[in-house]
Amino acid sequence: MKNGKSHTIQRRDFLKLAAVGTGALLTGSCGCLKNEMRSARRRSIDGKRILTFNSCIRVNQIEATRTRTLGIDEYDRHTPKNIKALRQALADGWPEARMTWAMSWQALHDQRDNYKKARRLVRHFHDTYNDDVTFIPGGFFANMYNTREQVNRDIHEALERVSEMMGGNFRSKCLIAGFLSSANQHYLAQQEDIHVAQGTIWSQYAIDNGDGDGSICYPYYPSKEHFCKPAQNATDFIDCVNLDGWTVDFL
Repeated sequence: MKNGKSHTIQRRDFLKLAAVGTGALLTGSCGCLKNEMRSARRRSIDGKRILTFNSCIRVNQIEATRTRTLGIDEYDRHTPKNIKALRQALADGWPEARMTWAMSWQALHDQRDNYKKARRLVRHFHDTYNDDVTFIPGGFFANMYNTREQVNRDIHEALERVSEMMGGNFRSKCLIAGFLSSANQHYLAQQEDIHVAQGTIWSQYAIDNGDGDGSICYPYYPSKEHFCKPAQNATDFIDCVNLDGWTVDFL
């Protein structure tokens, strides 16, 4: 990239300039948005670098609806041995780390042996490591195949299923979705009292059976207009931090 004086602009410098511009917006014309962010119920992460580690347990590559599936059956991949090995690897390499286990609709209901054991294992991981357990609607592309109203119903009933499975008044702290519309993220915050969702994949366009038209690669509060768009003001603000699922940290 070159500027008007034919000097090369390095990626690091570009991102610094972009960050300064964003800061100016938040403190200037969009100061009301900054106040909204401050009021959001979350532990401060100012000055920290955060890595989230998540794993999806599903039955099919795409669970288009509760009864219609696309792609291969992944039963032989979600074995107790594989699930235990993944969790042990994280425990060995990062002893204090917690992770999030996201289970699809089918994985929450499938009565085959691997999935029965998977449900018991994630409950054990919560008791042992304080891992979170949640739902992944559609196995990544829920909005491609369902109405927003149906996605909301799936989210509500699946989260209830997770709570029943876990016991002890357990409640999921987040949602993993691959891609999730603004309307569904608004529902998640307002009706389910969940304020963090992995709801976009910034780099994904026309691959892996679907996409969300791309986005930005750092967390943001989404606009009510579109989940790929950061909120522009207080009336446009959804109180649900939208996390990218495949973040690349350019800095």
